[in-house]
Amino acid sequence: MNRLAPILLAGFGLRLARLGAQSLWYDETVSAVLAQKPAGALIAHTARDIHPPGYYLLLRGWTQLTGHSEFALAFFSVIFGMLLIAGVYGLARRLLNKPAALWAAALVAISPYNIWYSQEVRMYTLGAFLGLLAVWFGLAAFAPRLISNVPRKHRRITPWLYAGAAALGLYTLYYFAFLLMALNLFLAVFLWKTNRPGLKNWLGANFGAAILYLPWLPVAFRQAVTPPVPPWRSAIPLGQIALESWAALSLGESVVAAQVWPVLLVTLALLVIGLRAAPGASKRLLLVTLPFGSLLIITLLPLLTGSPLYHPRYLFTYSPAFFVVLGAGLHRLWTMRRATGGEFFAILLLGNSISMYRLHTEPQ
Repeated sequence: MNRLAPILLAGFGLRLARLGAQSLWYDETVSAVLAQKPAGALIAHTARDIHPPGYYLLLRGWTQLTGHSEFALAFFSVIFGMLLIAGVYGLARRLLNKPAALWAAALVAISPYNIWYSQEVRMYTLGAFLGLLAVWFGLAAFAPRLISNVPRKHRRITPWLYAGAAALGLYTLYYFAFLLMALNLFLAVFLWKTNRPGLKNWLGANFGAAILYLPWLPVAFRQAVTPPVPPWRSAIPLGQIALESWAALSLGESVVAAQVWPVLLVTLALLVIGLRAAPGASKRLLLVTLPFGSLLIITLLPLLTGSPLYHPRYLFTYSPAFFVVLGAGLHRLWTMRRATGGEFFAILLLGNSISMYRLHTEPQ
């Protein structure tokens, strides 16, 4: 924990820098307005909107304690942005090792992608943190040997905790469903190969999540079948989706991919090295499936529905595992040759600095 503390402090400082300095944009204003409505009116509004009410209800409670200033509104996202740093550290430590976990936490702390959404008055850091909880409790319940064998006494409650995190995530963001699809696809394959009797408990936990979400399920179904807002996204070529997604994961959304391609190559190299360093095929499959399986679903599903779903902001919910892999890659390089590991980290730091400068100085 002593080594994690300066990482957390650095991440907190970066998230506080210029917090609330920029004016709210349209979506953030929606959050601010809904947070001032009575709970009943808030829920009624979101029943006709593109996001469920979970985040707005929590933000409403927060603002009753802190007020409605732009700083106070955005600080709510900072809280979950900080929990993401600690959560990525915890997941990486149990999946990999402590040094890799420290690298992963450091990358989240300085990530412009994470800082952007930690300063935005929207639900994305909350959604990503609930996703981390769902992954953690899902693995603890149904694949405990992947995370250092969770004690049996804890396994009794973890399926219920998974169901709760999954339901809360669905109440926060409809796109959370795609993370659950990717996670459960992995768990189904893992259990089929290693513990077929465990499939019964896995199905039961997902049924429990569905029961918890049942009050909102008719609304969610209606939103999916008859969107309340006409589709505003146009179809994007697969190559552009891949490039935009990689740039966002690597350096955030405040860069032009063509201008930072050397840094994007560095993150690609780290991803390959990190996956090779991950112990065991199951862990490698998990770490690929969580971010990229979810992305694949929102990319390919429109081929069936005809309604484009992709936007880089939604990938943020699925991004924590990406930083776990990069942390593994940096640790492997640092172990093999410190100078090379340091050079790779310095390149990432430079790219992140450019992205952060643009984020704070170019409002568009």
